[in-house]
Amino acid sequence: MVIGGMLPLGSLAGVFGSPAGGKSFVALDMAFCVSQGIKWNGLKVDQGAAFYIAGEGINGIAKRIKALSVKYVCNDPGQFYLSSGSIDLAESKSVQDLLDQLKSKVQIKLIIIDTLHRNFSGDENSARDMATLVKHADKLKDKTGATILIVHYWGKANRAMLEGQA
Repeated sequence: MVIGGMLPLGSLAGVFGSPAGGKSFVALDMAFCVSQGIKWNGLKVDQGAAFYIAGEGINGIAKRIKALSVKYVCNDPGQFYLSSGSIDLAESKSVQDLLDQLKSKVQIKLIIIDTLHRNFSGDENSARDMATLVKHADKLKDKTGATILIVHYWGKANRAMLEGQA
């Protein structure tokens, strides 16, 4: 278990919602708590390394990490790793490059990919392309033992349908 009763270890999961709805804040908070062994919203956390792959806004995320360090009174977010850029879950080489980078990290519990759109060059509406994404996410999961959490947002058409306006 990565986060008790909510996020099993070695699983593929997602945070899904509207644009600018706070998904990245939630995912980042989860990753920080896992890396520090801090309860997340009162739920037990199994401490281990957390790797956050940010497809955009690296400077903003660095500021958020500093804010989380203050919130949780943590001066050394040692097991929290932030990528220097995005990966492409549509490309085997990109996934293998990430795995090579992660080899030096021990006890990886959580890999967050934020967002799907920024880390996937395939067509999100293609079953074949999405099958490739799942295959590559499973490879990351299987090779590291970590939970893979993908942050994704819905478009206007999906939001209208969910709100009963379509």
